[in-house]
Amino acid sequence: MSNSRGEIKLPAIATGTTESVARSVTDITSVVGFGYDMIFDDEVRHQTIEGFKAIKDQVSENPSMLFSLLRDNVLEEVTGATSDQYGELVADGTDQGRRNHLSSKIAVRSVASLFSGGKIVAKLPEMSAKIAIKIADAKVFKRFSSLANNKELLSAFKKRIKDLPDGGKQFFDDFADASDDVLKKFVEKPELVDAWKKIRAATPEVSKNIGALEALNAPKGSRPDPRTYLGDEYVVKHLDKFKDGAAFIFTKEDIASTRFKSFNSNKFVMPKSDIKKIVTKYKETGNLEVLEDALGYERGALSGKDIYMLEIDNPKVKMPTGNEGGANDFWLPGGKTSGGYNEAVLDNMVITHNNDINNLKNYFPIKEYK
Repeated sequence: MSNSRGEIKLPAIATGTTESVARSVTDITSVVGFGYDMIFDDEVRHQTIEGFKAIKDQVSENPSMLFSLLRDNVLEEVTGATSDQYGELVADGTDQGRRNHLSSKIAVRSVASLFSGGKIVAKLPEMSAKIAIKIADAKVFKRFSSLANNKELLSAFKKRIKDLPDGGKQFFDDFADASDDVLKKFVEKPELVDAWKKIRAATPEVSKNIGALEALNAPKGSRPDPRTYLGDEYVVKHLDKFKDGAAFIFTKEDIASTRFKSFNSNKFVMPKSDIKKIVTKYKETGNLEVLEDALGYERGALSGKDIYMLEIDNPKVKMPTGNEGGANDFWLPGGKTSGGYNEAVLDNMVITHNNDINNLKNYFPIKEYK
């Protein structure tokens, strides 16, 4: 039946059946092709063998882990429904139309699977690879679960993992070898998963540092010295990137207030090389968002303003703590902007402007971008 949006509505039982029949015909046909490939194609045989070898390696310590994962994969291949959908089917609150859809889909797929006989074999390479990956992640997740003392916090942790773009695969990979103390912090403070997601986009190596994640989640003003969680070697290596000079972007509005005659003595800066790359991209596109994203500014922050770049030849810099006045909601631990470029802060270096751009030009190289 048509409606105001021009859509065609079919009964749930019809759509479930149609979906299942279409998929089952394809699956039955694939059995014939796979049987041929298993006999004549070395690559197919190799993929199948390697997949199950990977499963063997993953479950050697805990063979029982295989069965729940195998159940879900086989269940979906045979019936077209996941274990969650089975739960939905029998749940008291499930809408009757949805129940009809699932019932019809499961019935048709189950019959088709029995008819095709060797249908599951046709899925062996794909299924073995999937199961091997899931087992690796499940082993890490089981460690998280075993450390949880609060069901509500564990549930909140699971939800955050589920909401990650890849379902948590990268997260589990990053912390597969982490200590129990580190894993326990995640289940006690699920919001650390959000911190991991933010940092990983800009600085993957720092996102594995639990101290950095805790620093990001700490209130501004109470964040620790970065050396306590990054280490001296990391900090020294990072600050060495500024040996050829630093630079920062500012606008006329930044020097307009008569309350301030100089910039913040802990102003955020970038290596000259980084900021010049950013400015080049901005000039090529003419898109201010390119500049704002790279600098870690809110979009629109530079709109309609005269933009300047000030260069400092011999800057004295230190690693940002996130407690600085200029640290905004995009600040990340580790010395990178949310756009992935290097940054530091001036180490109590006073740059006087006296509310006049010409005063700055007398002492520093300044370029204007409109």
